[in-house]
Amino acid sequence: MRLDRETTEHRQIPSRLPMLRFIVLALFTAMLVPALCAETVVVDGLRWESPRVLAQGSSSAGIAGGWDALFANPALFTTEDIEITAISLSVGGRPDPTAPEEPMSSRILRQIVDDGRGGRVQLGYGLVGRGWGLGFAGVLRGESEDPASGLVDLHLDAGLTIGYAHQIRRDELRLAVGGDLRPLVRLEAADLNVATLDAAASDPRPMAALMNEMETVDAGWGIGVDVGGSAAWRDFRASMVLRDIGHTRYLGYRGAVDDLRRSDVGALTPMTLRTGFAYDPIGEKVDPVFHVESIIPLAGADIREDAGYATALGRLNFGAEARIMEVFTVRAGLCGGQPSAGLGLDLHLFEVNAAFRVDRPDVDGRIEIAARY
Repeated sequence: MRLDRETTEHRQIPSRLPMLRFIVLALFTAMLVPALCAETVVVDGLRWESPRVLAQGSSSAGIAGGWDALFANPALFTTEDIEITAISLSVGGRPDPTAPEEPMSSRILRQIVDDGRGGRVQLGYGLVGRGWGLGFAGVLRGESEDPASGLVDLHLDAGLTIGYAHQIRRDELRLAVGGDLRPLVRLEAADLNVATLDAAASDPRPMAALMNEMETVDAGWGIGVDVGGSAAWRDFRASMVLRDIGHTRYLGYRGAVDDLRRSDVGALTPMTLRTGFAYDPIGEKVDPVFHVESIIPLAGADIREDAGYATALGRLNFGAEARIMEVFTVRAGLCGGQPSAGLGLDLHLFEVNAAFRVDRPDVDGRIEIAARY
């Protein structure tokens, strides 16, 4: 995840007609959903938490590159090299080092429920570079608001990202603008018994067993639209991106997994304005980068509070990383005042990244194994 000093100027712009059709469809959906849904709830949507970003205080708008640019700023698709992520698998939660030895599935479920902690599994693949960003990602996470109840809520979010960025280069100044469309689906199953889920995890057909336990689920689909820009000069970069333009709205469905019916309850992910600044001085054996990001929710007070923003000013994140001998990476940051840190190992074809963030009174951890080239 670096600033790219050498980039390609894209002189040929592909036909805009398919992109315009997608944009019209997305805006039509955004206008149609409020009319079809009598009630709307605020959801995180597809939020990929990369250990590379999490370790740097979740600051990404001005520095994210490669795979991480799909979830940060489409203007950063303009790298000269194409990065292909054949697969990225990451798991996370709030681990309890005093937990007794037990099967991993049982441990994860017990951490989610008995200790009131959350856990997630993320899977994705895609390619980014030369102006294009294409990718698929899925996130499965579990939460429990009342650990003593023995019940857990499961959330599944998945979607595609399809985007393009155009760059203009004038001497040492590089300007880029980009946009993307994200067809998204979500599914939520509430109040599932953790003991039953543990038994389903041991079933020869775990997914089928899990679906059988979901008597009633809430689901939805929507289309997210993002537009971003970037200006780079020498070792400095400033970026700005509007994510979830007009709020990403989901048309709601409810019922059994194999018998979903239209629901009056929809969902939305609020629009945010993200501004990032980065400084990447040239290094030989040690190559550092420093950056800061501001996230401002562009929504009313009720939506803003439900999305976790305490004030209209949003949140300020700080991050830094140092790449050592092009193999090891050390990262640290502050996410809204909460410290984070992590390490990375790049074996050229494979990457291993780990991160933790203090989320008082607990510690939130992530680890990723990825095949990238």
